[in-house]
Amino acid sequence: MIFNEKHSIGKYTVIRPLGKGCFAETYLVKDNNLNRITVIKIFFDGKLDVLLKEAKIQTALSHEHITKVHSADLIPNVQIPLNSVKQLLDMYPSLIDNIKNAIVNNTVLFLNVLCIDMEYMSGGTLGKKMEVSFISVKDAINYIMKVLLALEYIHSKGYIHKDIKPDNILLNDYGVPKLSDFGLSDHISSITYNGYTTHLPPEYFSGTAPNISSDLYAVGMTLYRLINNYTNWSQILHDKNISEQDLKKGKIIEKVGFQPFIPDKLKYVVKKACNKNKLKRYASATEFRNALAKIFPSIAWIRLNEDSWICKDNTKTENISIEYLPRKKTYKLCIKRNNRIQNEHTKEFTIREDAINNMFSYIRESYK
Repeated sequence: MIFNEKHSIGKYTVIRPLGKGCFAETYLVKDNNLNRITVIKIFFDGKLDVLLKEAKIQTALSHEHITKVHSADLIPNVQIPLNSVKQLLDMYPSLIDNIKNAIVNNTVLFLNVLCIDMEYMSGGTLGKKMEVSFISVKDAINYIMKVLLALEYIHSKGYIHKDIKPDNILLNDYGVPKLSDFGLSDHISSITYNGYTTHLPPEYFSGTAPNISSDLYAVGMTLYRLINNYTNWSQILHDKNISEQDLKKGKIIEKVGFQPFIPDKLKYVVKKACNKNKLKRYASATEFRNALAKIFPSIAWIRLNEDSWICKDNTKTENISIEYLPRKKTYKLCIKRNNRIQNEHTKEFTIREDAINNMFSYIRESYK
């Protein structure tokens, strides 16, 4: 990141860096004029009208599940830390002349910076949340249903997002998701394809223009990653030897597979959303959301560790665990409801894999 804590960027003071993409960096800052905490996304180079497109689109799309943009301003003469020059040049090779001039003349480097001031989402991204906590099937479906509400609105206004993934879904103080990062968004008539490669539909590779179905495919891939809690996505793709041919043929889900606790009816929804044939996918965000609403579970199973799960709802707490009994050399599958052992479901197995398979079967069946 170019800036560190306490660095000044116009009227803002950096609290901490939040992350960076290919063309911009995001910081949590204090607006010293208004004495408030906010988030700014900054760009160091490029045509102003192109860079402002993101802010204009996001401002035009006002919805409860879309992050708000407060303002977009060009901040002149921002001092750039000299120890960040190489990193800056890697991001923006076109700045080479500015940087050379500063080095030759032994002067401080100053640059004009485009700053987009946005709503602060204290819960961070869904991508980060997946890294630190287990996301239940119920919560994953709830998040995606809210994102689909935002997409219904976006598509109705004639836009497509083109970059839907866990890192572009933010959570507020109350865990409410909002779709963010409209840097690649465009009018629905756009012929330019962009986005996160593994979330792009197969037709992208044959040169077909992006459309509503492209967004829905990306939502399907996002849902797939959430329900399976696939955190280290790049490593998973590497381990499964996912190739460009697999992307072209829409075989990611087929090759990576589902976690054994995912119910069949949810697998069906994900596979339909990510069908390699766009004509067989959901026709709209509304249709996709309605399909999820029909299977929305009332319970939320949380994995505590490899051999232990817990489920809470309004009436009961249920635990399921596998315990090794050394004396018997067996694996005991124990199910408790409100701390009472359910004898009809408690069994012992001589093979651990059998106990695990029965545990997952019980979890899947409980979603019905």
